[in-house]
Amino acid sequence: MNKKHKFYPVGGFSYFTVNDIYKDDFGKFWVSTNSGVIVMEKKFFTSQFLTANSEYIANIKKSPDGKLICAGRSHLFKVVDEQHIDRIDIKFEGSLNVFQQFEEYTLIGTEQGQLLLYLRNELLKTIQVSSQSISEIEFDNADIAWVVADRELFQVNLDDGTIKSYFEDFNERRIVQDLFLSPTNSLFVGGEYQYSYLYQYNRNKDKFENISVGIPNVGNTDFWIRDMWAAKDTLYLGSSSGLYKYFDSGITKVNLAEYSDSEINAVVVDQFNALWVTTSHGVIRKRKDEVSLFTPEQGLPSKTFTVGNLIIDGKGFLWVGTSNGLAYARITDIIPNTPKPIVHIAKEESWFIQPNSFLEVTSGSMLLMDVTAIIYPQKQNQFQYCVMRGDDKIKDWKALSDKNQVIVSDLDPGNYEICIRCKHEGNYSWSENRVIPLRVNQVWYLRWYTILTEMILILLIVYLSSQYSKRRARQQMIDLERIVSERTAQLQDANENLLLANKAKDRFLSIIAHDLRNPFNAIRGFSKMLIRDTDMLSEEEKKELTEMIYKSSDDTFKLLESLLEWANVQKGKFKLNRVEFDLAEVLQTNLEFHKSMASLKNINVKGDFKSLKVNADKSMIDTIIRNLMSNAIKFSYVNQTVLLSAIEKDNFAIVQVKDEGLGMTETQVKNLFKIDTIVASEGTANETGTGFGLMLSKEFVQMNGGQIWVKSAKGKGTSFYFSIPL
Repeated sequence: MNKKHKFYPVGGFSYFTVNDIYKDDFGKFWVSTNSGVIVMEKKFFTSQFLTANSEYIANIKKSPDGKLICAGRSHLFKVVDEQHIDRIDIKFEGSLNVFQQFEEYTLIGTEQGQLLLYLRNELLKTIQVSSQSISEIEFDNADIAWVVADRELFQVNLDDGTIKSYFEDFNERRIVQDLFLSPTNSLFVGGEYQYSYLYQYNRNKDKFENISVGIPNVGNTDFWIRDMWAAKDTLYLGSSSGLYKYFDSGITKVNLAEYSDSEINAVVVDQFNALWVTTSHGVIRKRKDEVSLFTPEQGLPSKTFTVGNLIIDGKGFLWVGTSNGLAYARITDIIPNTPKPIVHIAKEESWFIQPNSFLEVTSGSMLLMDVTAIIYPQKQNQFQYCVMRGDDKIKDWKALSDKNQVIVSDLDPGNYEICIRCKHEGNYSWSENRVIPLRVNQVWYLRWYTILTEMILILLIVYLSSQYSKRRARQQMIDLERIVSERTAQLQDANENLLLANKAKDRFLSIIAHDLRNPFNAIRGFSKMLIRDTDMLSEEEKKELTEMIYKSSDDTFKLLESLLEWANVQKGKFKLNRVEFDLAEVLQTNLEFHKSMASLKNINVKGDFKSLKVNADKSMIDTIIRNLMSNAIKFSYVNQTVLLSAIEKDNFAIVQVKDEGLGMTETQVKNLFKIDTIVASEGTANETGTGFGLMLSKEFVQMNGGQIWVKSAKGKGTSFYFSIPL
């Protein structure tokens, strides 16, 4: 096999038993061992040479014969082939920082500021350029070299050892960061700050001219050039703020996706016009619009890259110098595609979205999809998605969340396409788009037929409301006419009642005047007789006249007292003092009082009642009972009986005053409580009365929330009843 194949052991299997080997579709080997499954793949970068390769790489260059030369701090190495590195027998003192070769000459710049000139392996001379470290060297020709030390540019004559500084060309500022000699022999200097970052050497004037142009969105500080590369008419500038393209006296920033603002340490362009740069994230390749990242997962020995140490040799290999050795990769035009991502939607149970699947959601809802890839390991997969509508072009790719989930929400109703793509880290291009058709349906209450139905309902409601309003207006007009008619009738009734009241008042006043005139006439007549005929009258006659005067004045006083009480009730000045008391006490008091009065006419007074708690004005109830008892005695004959009784009925106390006297006709009963029919009447013993006692009793009963009524028959006696709330 040695004649046909190269073979070498793979580390990590010394103590494992290999049971099976499987190669997947992506060139990765899955190895079954007695301690688990191991995944192997050939890395894009190779750094494990058969000779030791773990030294810090200070500088890498191509030799005049096309071989690759790299340097550590204390040695120079030549790459023999992809498996071997040989040390170059050049001895020097100090620490190497940078070197450059021209024909058979080698220049070494040290950290001590010395420039060492070798012819093949022999040291020709040492030139002390500066006390600071030499950071850049470029051969102009066999006799002239350009050297940067302490950010100051020098021209060194290697023949006579003379040194010329160009400090004044840079406004006496130490801003020189990088040197680049283009294939057309143009010398460019990379500087610092926004308006002094690029200079070009004018050989005719022996002067460096500032060709910097303004850079958008970059401040005047913290901006410098790290490395440069020329491709045709374009000069690529690797800076502290990203990669820029200087073309036709204009400058634009190169889009490196999420790494666009990263500091660029080195830049080259390969034979396929792909850009390669080194950053703190790793090696980045930009090929057309596609950006790829290479990290130690793809074979790099380290992510710490020295400035400018990125080069492509004559065989099409890309070489990169790191803090942990040298790595290389074969550049080809073939970049495998990452497989399409797999998408599954999260519902009650997760289910995969098959190709050509069609999704439907309702406007306002959220669609959550999980995305994965079939290429291992998953952590090296990058996912992006975008949402398109109609004939929109794919744009605005968005990175997925840390959980590799697509969240789609707040979409207007319509047809969409969700495009999802995947890119495996390293030498893989973006996958073909996984396109998922999506229809966002309007919520039911905003759909056209719902809106049409709502409009019809609104119009129907408006129509019905209009009809209802018309009917209601007509009904209100009818009701208003009825109310006006009723009010008119009420006013007419009120007017008639007022006329009747005025008539009743006139009748009442005439009755009062008549009732007052008779007693006063008697008083005047009897008193005149006493004054005029006092000498002619006997003592018995005088006494009789005096008694008659007293009786007339007493009747008049009682009439006036009743009138005053009735007038106060009518004016509302008689205030109700409602209390709880035992009705039997008031009945018993009146019974005892009227027994003595009835005895004068030999009338028997009886009582029939029990204890009843009532809620009323006690003095008013006493007045009512007194008036009714007085009337009963007044209109009773000798040896007749007056009964005072009380019973409980329907939450009321019913009081009855019954006599066996004169009685009343139906007409008298009907007009008993009317003001315009009050007529004075005499009792069985010629007692006088005005009838105001009954009027006052009616008012008092009604004020206490009760009623008064009467039952009577002519010659058979009378029964008065009134009710009081318990």
